[in-house]
Amino acid sequence: MKKTVFLLIFSVGAIWMLSAQQSNETAKKELRNEVKRSENYLYGQATADTKEDAVKFSKKDLECRINEELLEHYDWQFAKTIQGKDVEYYVEMIDLRQGSKYYVIAYIKKESLKAIFYSDKMPEIKLIDKKVTPQVEEKSQQTMVMEMPTQQSKTIMEAPTLQGDLLTQIVTAASLDEIQTILISNKRRGKVVYGTMDKLFQPEEAYFIVYNIGEIVAILDKEYNNTRRDLISGKIYGKEILNNNQILWFQLFNN
Repeated sequence: MKKTVFLLIFSVGAIWMLSAQQSNETAKKELRNEVKRSENYLYGQATADTKEDAVKFSKKDLECRINEELLEHYDWQFAKTIQGKDVEYYVEMIDLRQGSKYYVIAYIKKESLKAIFYSDKMPEIKLIDKKVTPQVEEKSQQTMVMEMPTQQSKTIMEAPTLQGDLLTQIVTAASLDEIQTILISNKRRGKVVYGTMDKLFQPEEAYFIVYNIGEIVAILDKEYNNTRRDLISGKIYGKEILNNNQILWFQLFNN
């Protein structure tokens, strides 16, 4: 009688364990389907002979999906790092003609992605006193002084259209990275909007940052009679400068 009872208990336990395993497998597959169908997740997938390789390759595929997601967040393209926390994995053994392999999905919630910019601080402000040139009585000497200004005074003389502190910061920035930091910081304060040419709706109200391979070519003033003045050099350009260069536009508010 005791033996019969023992077998009965064992059978019930085995059935419960099998049921729990089946329930767990069902839950895993439901999670897999949710990850692949929901817009709340990004995922990468891969198949390999070992679990380690499958995890590595699926993570690489996930990185590709995150790069595609950058196109939906223009600001992120200026970030130093895109940080993704809490990456998870779905692992399954699958049978193929070549034998059993590991199938892995690496996935992350979109809300777990965070863009880390070069600096969250205010742009550094540098003030340089105006250089006072001694008065020269002789006309020839005075002319010589005017014809050989410093590089800084030359920039100010050739770009008289500068208006407002923010525009001055942008035009006198040392690099494209510095300009991007200024734009990002001031967009949060509602002082500026910017974007690529495919998102430009009022070209006559926009300034153009013209650059090539990360180097600034010109910063163009608002359009006037189909021409624009370079706020750095003072030169006048038509639309030809837009060819073979990349353009980032910006508009200023309350500036």
